[in-house]
Amino acid sequence: MINKNSSLVYLFTLLLDIFFIILSYLFSFWLRFYSGFFEISKGIPSLSNYLESLFLLVIVYVTVFHFFHLYKREKIFEEYYILFKATFFVFFVFMTFTFVQREISYSRLFIALSFASSFFFLSCERFLLNKLKHFFYYHGYFLIRALLISDQTSLSSLTPYITRNNGYHLVATLSLQSLKRLESLVRGRLIDEIIIHLPREQQSKLLDIIHRVGYAVAYTIIPHYTDILTKHITPSTIGRISVLKLETSKLRGSNILLKRFFDFFFSLLLLLILSPVFLLLVILIKFVSPNGPA
Repeated sequence: MINKNSSLVYLFTLLLDIFFIILSYLFSFWLRFYSGFFEISKGIPSLSNYLESLFLLVIVYVTVFHFFHLYKREKIFEEYYILFKATFFVFFVFMTFTFVQREISYSRLFIALSFASSFFFLSCERFLLNKLKHFFYYHGYFLIRALLISDQTSLSSLTPYITRNNGYHLVATLSLQSLKRLESLVRGRLIDEIIIHLPREQQSKLLDIIHRVGYAVAYTIIPHYTDILTKHITPSTIGRISVLKLETSKLRGSNILLKRFFDFFFSLLLLLILSPVFLLLVILIKFVSPNGPA
């Protein structure tokens, strides 16, 4: 259920991002050349020439957004900051692209306007998506079916925070003394995520819980301390509770394809940028060592 819901949300967000990227690009073209706000000294270029790079730009945007984790659940203010960084990175890539290719001369002001408008439109989109997300949560849609595991004392204090306002439907709670029921509870109640809060003296039970259930579900850890952070654990929150997201899987499926495309694109981009340097080195070698190999 969680995978299906996540896929729908991901697809919906992806399509909206593509729509607003195209909209911001066209809006920037109109603003630069047809609005009358800016002086035009070299004539109005053909829109068709500018549209030739739009398809590539959309691919770069989506790829960069993916690797900046903009399609994961984020806190809204953190998302704006990450969105700005990702958009600025695409702006840098686009500027490099226009410098490398010389067939079409792009207006630098247009590129700056495109960056600013894309950040504005995408920020508005993400703001509305967050409002829409909480609307769906409130009415019981796209909720994560969660199981809370802790000691008996902490269960009652943690339960009020794991609510639909935060995207969770708390299906059941389980004390550490009742772990024998864990497997049947996960299968019978269709649990998507297990939220774990362990006393310090019982931290070793984390591996026992994962061993019993496996990696068919997601795990979220509510820590007693944060000095156990590694690259496989991401700090997050559920309401006002600080939690740790435990990553349980590596890249797979479309993630691998996107990573390979990302690696290929930037390798090619670096080769294009450094090719004049390589050529200069060859010329210098031939000049310094004229009797060297041809």
